[in-house]
Amino acid sequence: MMFEDTSPVRLTHKIEGFTIALSALATLIPLLAFGYFDYQKVRNVAEYKAAISSHTISRFAYENGIRWKYAGHRLPELLARETPDSQTHQILRDLSGEILAEAGPEIGKPALSARTPVIESGRIIGYLTIRVSLREFVDRIMLFGLFTCAIGVLFYVFLKSVPLKALREAAGSLESKESSLREQVSLTQKALNSANEQRFRAEAAGQAKSEFLTHMSHELRTPLNAIIGFSDLIRTDIKNEIPAKYRDYANDINNSGVHLLELVNEILDMAKIENGQQRLSLSPVDGVVLANECVRLTSDLAQRKNIDLRLETGGCESAPAMLDRIRVRQILINLISNAIKFTPNGGSVVCETKFEKGERLTFSIADTGVGMTEPEILVALKPFQQVQRTASLASEGTGLGLPLADSLTRLHGGTLDIRSQRGRGTIVTVSFPLGGNDPEAHSPEHLRNLAC
Repeated sequence: MMFEDTSPVRLTHKIEGFTIALSALATLIPLLAFGYFDYQKVRNVAEYKAAISSHTISRFAYENGIRWKYAGHRLPELLARETPDSQTHQILRDLSGEILAEAGPEIGKPALSARTPVIESGRIIGYLTIRVSLREFVDRIMLFGLFTCAIGVLFYVFLKSVPLKALREAAGSLESKESSLREQVSLTQKALNSANEQRFRAEAAGQAKSEFLTHMSHELRTPLNAIIGFSDLIRTDIKNEIPAKYRDYANDINNSGVHLLELVNEILDMAKIENGQQRLSLSPVDGVVLANECVRLTSDLAQRKNIDLRLETGGCESAPAMLDRIRVRQILINLISNAIKFTPNGGSVVCETKFEKGERLTFSIADTGVGMTEPEILVALKPFQQVQRTASLASEGTGLGLPLADSLTRLHGGTLDIRSQRGRGTIVTVSFPLGGNDPEAHSPEHLRNLAC
């Protein structure tokens, strides 16, 4: 009789203990999962803010040299501009630990700190520490904890009210859900790890590219300039002491060196545009005078192919335009040279200058060359891509002339338009605003979008 009385009690105790355990799991597992992912989100945001501010300081240090750490009024402004919220405090220190700048209010506990190095030209010049308040995180955890506690209580009441069979079924269902949650957590963690790995690779690639550009300029241009200079001395032979055969050799060396230097400069210019490092030096430029200069510089190339190269202004009065003279000259020489290269012997190339409604300066280069189809135009505008030509019109180069001209034109706030037809020739039109481009167009964020 005692056994019959106590068995239900024992079973009830077991069911109650099991119910309590399941209710506790139902309360804690979502809370822990939410807390984990929310904390990771807060940490990722802090690391991202630190990386952005570090990149800004690095660019400022690159532009200002060793004077960067003494710009006491600019450093806090740069830090505050990148993270203008009241929940973040930033401290910039040099390698000795001395504080150079601070931005943002003091952050009390609880808080999360992230530290990242400030790198300029491949070397660490300081450290940036960012401190983010965790008060909102704690508030979210507490609010979510109340919610999960309420869920746990309801879960406990429900499980205690059902028969043992239903309880077992619920336990099995909970186990299945827990397994699914673990799988979801695992997949999310893998995705997070993959994203972090890709971010690290992108940062490493960007740093490697910056280091490459820094060293490429000196390592290639310096010896090339020496080769070009000495070969020019030999081929000119002021004292007439060198045999003609060796002067011809020196002339070939000089031409090859100049060509290689042009290729290197094009590659470096394109890389600078893609990295947002290209800057324009705007000044008043007479479009007619500049076009005439470019036509004269390419006239020898046209004469070698018996091509009629001429400039047309239509009798329009010229007006000064705010342009980077060196870059626009580079654009026009690239376009005129391309037109001459792909025009058969005896053809013609016309460079026309117009002033549209007193607002825009337009250059049009028309040739009687082989022309291109629409798909070939798209290929020609891609860096390092060249349209397949016949053997008689094959041309050496990197495939950067047209893409570089397009990017430099857009950097000025202008447009480049190509109209071509197979067997009829090509017309390339570049148009620039007379007043110059908006200064905001030269910001690093805009420059990164100019990659072709």
